[in-house]
Amino acid sequence: MTTLSTNIDSGSTIKPTIQDFGLRRGPWRWEPKDTAFIDTYLVLSTLNNSSRPSSPNIPTPEWTAFKIELPRPASSRSADLLNGYAVSPSHHAYVTFCVELTRDTTRLTPMRYRDMLADNYASSSPSTSLSQLRWLGVSNILNLTARATFMRLFQLSNRDILSQGRVEVCPDTDLSEAEPDHKELRALLLHDPFARGVLALLHHHAQDLGHAFVKRFVFISEGWEGRAASAGPSVLELRLNLVVELARPGDNAGVVKADISKELLANL
Repeated sequence: MTTLSTNIDSGSTIKPTIQDFGLRRGPWRWEPKDTAFIDTYLVLSTLNNSSRPSSPNIPTPEWTAFKIELPRPASSRSADLLNGYAVSPSHHAYVTFCVELTRDTTRLTPMRYRDMLADNYASSSPSTSLSQLRWLGVSNILNLTARATFMRLFQLSNRDILSQGRVEVCPDTDLSEAEPDHKELRALLLHDPFARGVLALLHHHAQDLGHAFVKRFVFISEGWEGRAASAGPSVLELRLNLVVELARPGDNAGVVKADISKELLANL
């Protein structure tokens, strides 16, 4: 089953917007497999927060997908795709499918990923507000730097990334500067493009997000069926996904101890 979104823009109040950079938003295709990796977390969260957790009427996430493009040049048959994503307003969730704002060393747009994400979420429907955003996901990660982060995290956890599994990193316990063993974890996350993007989002849009912070990063490997082969899997054969759960002051999530310098975040 494939669905096509129809809601293009609901008037974001977040600044800057894609229109400020001359970009275009349009509908994109979505299939259930594209967001399956995060759906379980959303449903479980809804069950845990339900006054009737045994109720059979817990809604499954409904997604609307969009794309962001550069204006199509007159000499080109197609526009450059910058970003593909989906939003589930009912579950306060946002998933990135692809993002390419630079090509080689050339920026395709001066707009930053953090600002595009903020505008994308706020524009998706009249009911969406950054102050309610709780779940972020990145589907089927192909970026080699990000995949190297996965590889190392699974190694540090003594887990085989070729087997289906996950590694969770909770900043309040795993990234404390007081623990020397946590230095590599901090370095990995600050070097990872998607983790950096989340941290930059939280810093630059702190007020709109209600001063949200990361409760946990979940690095997910869907495993590889061809384990008996002599050659390792290609980037398309080993599917890696990232889930980020946010929390806010006053939530039962503990206090974040991993204080990352504001000067560093300001440069992300």
